[in-house]
Amino acid sequence: MQVWLINLWDSFRTSLWFIPSLLIAIAVILGFMLPEVDSTISSELPDWLKTSGSTARSILGALSSAMLATAGVVFSATVVTLSITASQLGPRLLRNFMGQPIAQLTLGCCLATCVYSLLLMRKVDDYDGELFVPHLSVIIAMAMALVTLCIVVYFIHYVAQSVQPSNVVASIAGELEQTIDRLFPERVGKPTEKAPRKPSDGELQSLRKGATVEATEAGYVVAIDGPGLLKATKESDVTVYLNVRPGDFVTRGTIIALVSPHDRGGEKQLTEAIAKKFLLENRRTPRQDVECAVNDLVEIAVRALSPGINDPFTALVCIDRLGAAAAHLAQRGIPSPFRFDDEDRLRIVARPYTFHSVINAAFDQIRQYGASSAAVSARLMEALVRVAESVNREEDRQDVLRQADMIVDAARKSLITPGDVADVETRHQQVLKTIGRST
Repeated sequence: MQVWLINLWDSFRTSLWFIPSLLIAIAVILGFMLPEVDSTISSELPDWLKTSGSTARSILGALSSAMLATAGVVFSATVVTLSITASQLGPRLLRNFMGQPIAQLTLGCCLATCVYSLLLMRKVDDYDGELFVPHLSVIIAMAMALVTLCIVVYFIHYVAQSVQPSNVVASIAGELEQTIDRLFPERVGKPTEKAPRKPSDGELQSLRKGATVEATEAGYVVAIDGPGLLKATKESDVTVYLNVRPGDFVTRGTIIALVSPHDRGGEKQLTEAIAKKFLLENRRTPRQDVECAVNDLVEIAVRALSPGINDPFTALVCIDRLGAAAAHLAQRGIPSPFRFDDEDRLRIVARPYTFHSVINAAFDQIRQYGASSAAVSARLMEALVRVAESVNREEDRQDVLRQADMIVDAARKSLITPGDVADVETRHQQVLKTIGRST
């Protein structure tokens, strides 16, 4: 349930309607409540806060029309920014821009001020021959307009900054760092209370022969409700072997899990309960999928290296950020795939992300598309040097060496100038030397 709510919040957070709708609702409530407050305290307000009925109508009419026009400008600027982002950096990056609250806040403040002013206009009227002017409410409307104008000015600054590739890359890299911290909380070398127990090979083989749990629809696995799945397996006294992990695409009928013992897995109610613990969507999200944010950076780099865009400097910035993220991950402990209940009984065998899969996702495509660029190959080697300085596990060192060897091999086959090849080979030696020092 908690995982479902978190992903629901993520979908709200990355939409353009949620915050504006919330602010409009607040404006409607204020539009009905504040005039009632005005009716009781208007006689106590000082004269310098009061205004005439005609002036109040003029102010509210001007504010409502101005805020509606400003909302149109904000909406147009947002659409233009989304269009530029999609065409130059990739359509999958729209989620990152839409997830920034400033665009939603600016649009919401404009519409909320407009709605609030319109609701107040109906109160500035004659009642039994007596003119009622909600003085305090009008002052609040003016204050809301001033705050909105300040937010609009900042929004214009934000739009000018957001279309710059370096800032977009920095934003995605920050999200990637947060994802690594969330999914890999343990630092290498941090003492643990108890070493995780590893099941025997025979026990794992029996789990792979369990009853199947199939996906009921097609989509990307964006999250798995681990606590809920652990509770369900304990209540049913079964063990679940997960065939997929967040980020995998499944179709209807894909085997997503195996339930052991086999006879319990045949219970329809149990398999349906397990299947519901897998949240499927039409797109990947970085909530439990570290490779999603990695792929966002890789997409920018690969697009920048395409002949149509031809922007190698943006690709170099992406490589720097990917190298920093890989170095950060190298200092984190990889979670055990085995999940036990409070009675120390094995309940879940998961497929966690590893350093091997992440570094391959980060460097493979850029190496393949940028093999003919000496600058890209050299920068990839420099990034691997920084990663090599951070690795602690032997298998991670082998992954770094494998990437370095493939980069230098691609450079030797693709680069024509001997000097360019020599530069890449020199950096390859630096990687080897750094790995040698860390062993």
